[in-house]
Amino acid sequence: MKIAYISYPTYGGSGIIASEIAKYVANKNNEVFFISYNRPIRLQGFHKNIHIYEVEPVKYPLFKYPPFESSVIGVIVNLAKYEKIDLIHVHYAVPFAMNAHYAKLILQSQNINLPYVLTLHGSDVTILGKEALLYEQLRASIISSDAVTTVSNFLKKEAVKVFNLEDNVNIKTIYNFVDTNKFSPECKDEENPLFDNKDAIVLIHVSNFRKVKRPLDVVRVFQKVLDKKKAFLIFVGDGPERPSVEFEVHRLNMQDNVFFLGKQYNLENIYPLANVFVLTSSSESFGLAALEAMACGLPVVAYDVGGLSEVIDHKINGFLGEYKNTEQLADFITYLANNPEVYFNMSNNAREKALLFSKDKIIPQYLELYEQIISN
Repeated sequence: MKIAYISYPTYGGSGIIASEIAKYVANKNNEVFFISYNRPIRLQGFHKNIHIYEVEPVKYPLFKYPPFESSVIGVIVNLAKYEKIDLIHVHYAVPFAMNAHYAKLILQSQNINLPYVLTLHGSDVTILGKEALLYEQLRASIISSDAVTTVSNFLKKEAVKVFNLEDNVNIKTIYNFVDTNKFSPECKDEENPLFDNKDAIVLIHVSNFRKVKRPLDVVRVFQKVLDKKKAFLIFVGDGPERPSVEFEVHRLNMQDNVFFLGKQYNLENIYPLANVFVLTSSSESFGLAALEAMACGLPVVAYDVGGLSEVIDHKINGFLGEYKNTEQLADFITYLANNPEVYFNMSNNAREKALLFSKDKIIPQYLELYEQIISN
């Protein structure tokens, strides 16, 4: 097969999942073409079956905002005509589903059929799907797709509701996944700054620091934990809310207990430095970072929102608390810190749950879907 992928290249969930699928498919002796505006962080180095297309917008003095989307459409059309790709897999609807939809129309006018699979990841439905100027375009591109997948049952229900798809589209849930060989409880980083603090509990939060992640709530949770227990907090990632988070940490005089690591590409070495993963999002379609942490043996303490209950089993491999109740989340963490046997069981259970979402169990579902579409 010849499969093309379109995705954002960043370390957010959609880019990670798209890149990992692409590598898996390429390793099965298929040819992969990856379209993005930069080389994806999970597709570094050389692979004989992976071709990267870093798309540049067309620049012209009239263009206040150079049309990146038009360039993406052009690359899709050229790949269909000259490389004879069999299918394109679009990750994240905005703008890529619309790009695929328009490319499909252009190719149909030339008697070329290019099917596309659309994977919805979360905020492309729950936030951008409610934008008035995008709604009709998104709905049309969803209905035009040859298959639609969502990363959780929660997101499937949301997509049907938001876009009124009850009678138009058959949506299949294919969960996010993790490389459970790469992400494991073994710590591979010997330069752990917290090795001398064995009596402390170490929390970690990984996100893109957008408002939907509510990273300031993580600070509030940590403050309450620190009042009762020796503790440290690791922040991984960057984004618009980071300055506010750093300001709050200093305002509360907690800077000696909080580490800001910025963007990191070797998270499998960082998760094992911590004991508990903290997630305070207002909405999560799935929670890929939580799953990666669980694969490393970390119980997750989070608000009970979105599709997190499909990943985290309350009181078994983590805790799900009431939305915005930072006191409750802090109590869960303190309880784990004070009960080593409970923590040990939850840590093992977190790893066992993550194994159910291993890439070798999930990605073949995409390959099966590709084969069904191409054969038809």
